Amino acid sequence: VTGSFLFIAGFIWFSMTHMEFMFQRLAERGDASSQRVIGETYETGLFGHPKDYALALQWLQKAANQGDARAQCTVGRIYEKGLGIPANKEEAIKWYSLAAQNTDWAEKKKAQLKLKELGVDLKE
Repeated sequence: VTGSFLFIAGFIWFSMTHMEFMFQRLAERGDASSQRVIGETYETGLFGHPKDYALALQWLQKAANQGDARAQCTVGRIYEKGLGIPANKEEAIKWYSLAAQNTDWAEKKKAQLKLKELGVDLKE
């Protein structure tokens, strides 16, 4: 049992390390989804990374600037809550508004709800 557990643990560690390496390479080449995943990794502390909101915001904004709705919502939340930076309602509204115009239905609805919570009158 111990040998099997160690094999599985080693395989998972190798897979996660390899996956992280691939996301990093793709993100550096401009892939928005990978940039978002790297940003979320730093925001949440996944894969053993310490939380680093400045680095998270850097990667998430790259993805958000390419139209990634999930990244736009996350950037909006970082500004709204002041995670690692001073809270900035106007900047949060800017990013939520971009996400609310996106074609990703789930993120669009989430952004619309956040805008309503922030007192933005949505004309539909």
